[in-house]
Amino acid sequence: MPSRALVSETLTAVANALTTNFVPHFLGYSHIGREDAIANHIPALTSSILETRPDELIGILDGIYLYIDSPKDYVLQRKTYSGHKKRNLIKTMMVSLIDKR
Repeated sequence: MPSRALVSETLTAVANALTTNFVPHFLGYSHIGREDAIANHIPALTSSILETRPDELIGILDGIYLYIDSPKDYVLQRKTYSGHKKRNLIKTMMVSLIDKR
């Protein structure tokens, strides 16, 4: 590593580029139209199981545990510890849209 400042500047530039050029086009709900979402992103099986009309969008929540090694930093260790799973983890959650018109 040449220097901390250079690494920090590089990471900041990458984060800014992703925020400007990637996120608006590929993440969130504004990058895709309602008709495109219905036509290309809702499996027929899902619609039949949930008994929805063909013009309805369906919302789905999905979470996953990403198990991690116990951090050396005590504060981070406490924040990532799950009393339920008895180990350190990060829980991610994906939320999909429901649109009933």
